[in-house]
Amino acid sequence: MFEKNDSEYFEQIIDAFAMLNSFQDGVAFIKDKDLNTLVARKKVLDWAQVNTPEEFNSWRKMILDGEDCPQKKLIQKANSQYLEILTTGNPKKTLDIVKVDNHLVIDIWTLTPIINPASKNILGIYAIATEFIYPHLLRLLLKLNNTPIELNEVAAERKLTERQQMILFLYLHRFSNTEISTYMTTIGYKISAGRVNEHLRNLKVIFGASNKEQLLEPV
Repeated sequence: MFEKNDSEYFEQIIDAFAMLNSFQDGVAFIKDKDLNTLVARKKVLDWAQVNTPEEFNSWRKMILDGEDCPQKKLIQKANSQYLEILTTGNPKKTLDIVKVDNHLVIDIWTLTPIINPASKNILGIYAIATEFIYPHLLRLLLKLNNTPIELNEVAAERKLTERQQMILFLYLHRFSNTEISTYMTTIGYKISAGRVNEHLRNLKVIFGASNKEQLLEPV
């Protein structure tokens, strides 16, 4: 089997992920080990009000070199997470909560190191972001449960409350009951870990699962 050096392998990864960006489930961004953004989806670029990864890197440097502001704190926090991944080689999940036009937008970021299997060197990081949107959750549930009904019938059929939707969304992304409780309380849904577990038991009944783990089983 032909083994690629680090430069060749990283270039191949960038090309592959860049192609995925035209699809809904493509990566949000790719960074090299110096934290330069090489590939970025439109949503990431729009956040900085730029059009290209090169412009994003310039904007990021300008913010970090400037005075304290909310964006600078977010970038510094993210950088510390990236450096941890580059050091340990362990993937990480984070949850970001942003208020947009008086609505809460919740993103789950899955950050994964890019490692050349030949050299075992960590070359960079790629991220996939999943936004909490009601239709997205329903599509995920349809896939996981192979529900034989149309998407627009699921809401009426299941009658999930907003709280149930959010709990299930976080649970499907492998967050623990305690983490779900913490995140939901942070955004105004005060709830204990025990109450989260009760909701999951009810969701088990709603979706006809014999146990909670079945909600996580792929089709």
